[in-house]
Amino acid sequence: ASPSAEGYRALPRLCVSLTSHAPHAALRRALGSLVVLLSSRSLDAATALSLLSAYGCVDRLVALATAPSEAKEDGSAKALIRDAALVLLGLVYGLGGARLVAPHLSAITPPAIAALVSTEPRARMAAAFFWHDATAAKGPATSLARATVPAGKLAGAGIPIGKTATGGAPAFCSGLGVMRRLATSAPDASPADGRLALLAAGAVSHVLQHSSLSHLWTSAPDSLSYLERLSEEEAAELVALPISLAKEGVMVMVEGAAVEGVSVP
Repeated sequence: ASPSAEGYRALPRLCVSLTSHAPHAALRRALGSLVVLLSSRSLDAATALSLLSAYGCVDRLVALATAPSEAKEDGSAKALIRDAALVLLGLVYGLGGARLVAPHLSAITPPAIAALVSTEPRARMAAAFFWHDATAAKGPATSLARATVPAGKLAGAGIPIGKTATGGAPAFCSGLGVMRRLATSAPDASPADGRLALLAAGAVSHVLQHSSLSHLWTSAPDSLSYLERLSEEEAAELVALPISLAKEGVMVMVEGAAVEGVSVP
């Protein structure tokens, strides 16, 4: 449904309510309302982005998404808030708001990469959603392709690591490599795994369509072994993977998956 005039009027109020000092329950309600509003297919993107900019919403979302984590907090209110903020930053990219988020990309990248190998499915889904929408822009695509992830993190999250060209276990994997594995090695056929695979496949496809970055998976792995090396045929298959998944019946509404995945009210 199209956001009502009241919905647009509520956007400034929701933006300014996003402070780290607000009660967690109030923050979750505000974040949930923003997800519903910004994921509306009939939203006027220009109007929404103008309001988000005017009321400093992206700065507030970045502060929430990059808040320091605490031990054993998966499922806690703080973790839920961070995941929802990451989804919302992805939605801002999806609306064409890359210029609003770009100044914060270096701060967002580490927690958004770390969440991809979280043992908490909700966090992984939120991160996959962020990268899915963000990688249509070159900056985030570069950050994902170059990011370094310790192989132990993949193993801890149950993500297949694979072998090096010499048959050994790699010490590190790239962010693109993590996404490729999430897209192609879902552990079972559950709906959540299907949604995660689709989001990851979309992010990989976006990255590989930035032709100016092709050296990151062709020649650069010669000197940086952690980077994902892809043949021309493999890259073409990965670019088309979201379509293949759709034909296999995995396709879902991305916005709906994100809302459900982060469990915001």
